Formats: sequence, C-alpha cells, structure tokens
Amino acid sequence: MDHHHAAKRRLSRLFLVYFIFSSTCTIILFHLLALPVMPFKLMPLLHGRSPAAEQALAGDRTSLADAAGGRELPSQTPVSASPAVGDDIFPVGPLAGSGSVGANGAAPGSQAFSSGNAKVNMTWEAVYGKSPDPERLPELDGVNVVSPTWFELSNGTGDISSKADLDYVRWAKERNLQIWAMFSNGFEPNRTSIALSTKKSREHMIQQLLQYAETYRLQGINFDFENVKTDDGENFVQFIKEASPLLRECNLVVSVDVTPKSDSEYWSLFLDRPALIPYVDFMMLMAYDEHWASSPKSGSVASLSWVRRSVERLLDEDGIPPSKIVLSMPLYTRVWTETPKSSGGSKVTSKALGMKKAAELVAARKLNPTYDRKTGQNYVEYREDGQLKRIWLEDSTSIKARVALANEYGLAGVATWSRSFMDSGIWNVIKKELE
Repeated sequence: MDHHHAAKRRLSRLFLVYFIFSSTCTIILFHLLALPVMPFKLMPLLHGRSPAAEQALAGDRTSLADAAGGRELPSQTPVSASPAVGDDIFPVGPLAGSGSVGANGAAPGSQAFSSGNAKVNMTWEAVYGKSPDPERLPELDGVNVVSPTWFELSNGTGDISSKADLDYVRWAKERNLQIWAMFSNGFEPNRTSIALSTKKSREHMIQQLLQYAETYRLQGINFDFENVKTDDGENFVQFIKEASPLLRECNLVVSVDVTPKSDSEYWSLFLDRPALIPYVDFMMLMAYDEHWASSPKSGSVASLSWVRRSVERLLDEDGIPPSKIVLSMPLYTRVWTETPKSSGGSKVTSKALGMKKAAELVAARKLNPTYDRKTGQNYVEYREDGQLKRIWLEDSTSIKARVALANEYGLAGVATWSRSFMDSGIWNVIKKELE
C-alpha cells in the first residue's frame, strides 16, 4: 500500500514538472512569435558590438572612417509597437525604405544629394499634440524631405518619448519623401546635461533611435539640441560621435540643427561646429530669429544681410564644407507692436504669424508693401489704437533671395520652419530657384 502511494506521489511530481515545463515553453514560443519581423540588415544589431562600434561608443578618438564598420548594438526591448505583418510600408530589406530621391535614382540617404543632381529641400512638420491628418496635408511640390518633430528627451536617464505616426509614414512614402525625424532635447538644459553625461544614457538614446528608425522606416535622424549648457558642449559632440557610425550603418542620414554663431552661451557657444564635421551629413543652419519674440527692438526675423553673414561665418570661421550646410529659412514673420511710453520711447511686443496669415492681414487692411533694401524684404506698417504695427514680410521675394544665396555659396540645399506656416505657392518658388 505504501509503495502504491509513493508511486502515485512520484507520478504527481513528474506531471507537475511536465506541466510547468510545457507552460514555460508555450509562453516563450508565444513571445517569440510576437516579436516584430526584422529586416536582415538590422539583425546583427542585436548580438553584441564590433570593435569599431566599441571604439565609437567608448569615445576613442579614431576617425569616423575607422569607426564606420561598427554594425552591432546590444539587444533591448523594443520601445514601440511592431509594424503590421504584410504592411507594404515595411518592405523586407535595409532601412532605406521610401524610395529614391533625385534624378540619379540614388538610394535614400545623404548619397542622394551628394552627386549634384539633387539638393535638399526639407520642411519641418511641427507636431505638438498628434501628427496631422495626412488627408488634410497639402501637396509639397519640390520638397524631398520632411522632418516631423516626433522624438523628445523625457528625462536624464535618456528615455525618449514618441509622437510617431504610421499614417504619416504612409503619406510620405506615397509621395517619395524621405523622413528625417527630429529628436529634440525639449530645450531643457538640466535634463540634457544629465542625459549627455554618461555613456550608459547616451547609448540608451542611440538604441531607442535605432529601434524607432526600424519601426517607422525612417531615412534620417535630425538632432535638435538647443538651450544647452556651454559645459555640456563636449558631451554633445561625443553623443553625435557615438551615434553617427551606428545610424549611418543603417543608411540613416545624420543632421544636426545649429544656430548662427553668436555670444549666447546656451543657444550658440555650446556648439563646437568644427568638431561635428566628421560625424554629420548635414548641418541645418537655423537662420532665423535675428529678432526673437521678446526682442526689445522691432526688426526682421531674418534679414538677408544677417543670413549672409551667418553662412559666411560657418564657412570661413568654422570651415564647414558648403556641401554639408543646409540653409534653414522661416515661413513665419512677426507683427511688432510699438506702444509709446510716458517716459519716452516705446514698449515693444510681438506676435508670430505664418506667411498665409500675414498675407491675409495685408490684404484685409489694403496695405501696400514697400521693398526694404536693407533687409531684402517687403515691409508694411500701420497704426491701430495709437500703436505702431510693423511687419517685415516673409513672401516669395524674401524666400527667393535666400534660396539664391544658398545657390551662390554652393550649399547642400534649404529647409523651412515650418510646413504649417506656409503659403501654398511658396513650394513652387523654392523648387524653381533650387533647380
């Protein structure tokens, strides 16, 4: 009888072990089947690092050519949902997903713009809440790159929040537009300082960007780090140096937004522009806000002479190759209000207006713009309730002059901030001038 009970207990234990083992296998198999289908080129990124990539991530001062062979990155849980199987916006193959740009039919990436057959014509898509409804987006005649402001640094550990949208990706792919998604630091200096300070947090940011690029079939990453402490400039260069070879190995264009040179510590002096040259495909020169929102003096957002000086300083003082500079232009202006003060002088305030709204204001008030040679722009002013209103207009005249300037210096192309400020006819103006 005892032998019989002992045999039953052994059988029960065996059955329990078998049940646990089979359940575990089922769970593992379920998770394996749930993993996103991954193109062949990204597969090596999940299995350790090559020595070249190690050098880049360790900050070893080797040249980019030495580090460019790095193909590998440690595995991490995907940061976003996997694409639907069979969705044609996720074709099997390398990351260069949306087709060619330029007359030479080059593969997406900076190579498409390096042969002289095509120039960058990019516009930023400012995404504050959710991405715009693609069905309501206008046709962007001549534009070949869009940069939605999708990714933002969330905290000092390097987590990145996302507003990326698959419908927008489909819309861009249907129009053969490259997507160079923006990654911003949110203009938050303390958070940025912490995130840039350690190899671990920098690597964490890079891993997420690679995974987002895979999920959303991006062709580039646009780094927009502003309001950064001067002391963090070296760490910012190190971050781009570490990110660049890994992004480029996935055929992703690396671009960095830079302000015109000035004495502003948080907005300009932290940028070591010459040190960035080997690690970026393009520097997007944000040639606007000459007179910013809270400027004590009314003036142009981007006078032509100021834009010219900004370009020349990058070329002459920093040695940036013209083939790496993209001239970024405003599609907005400011309505300046000058209110007389009893003590003398005027109090100056401003309100930003997109090109279309500004044109509507001029038409509604039946104003006659006059050409201001000093700024290279059309100018209007009027009085309202005892206040002087002044506007240096952004229109076909100012945009045409800036594109001509980009051509004069042999720059890589132009960009515009931002798409939502546009007047519908401006795309044709840019396209014609770039050709």
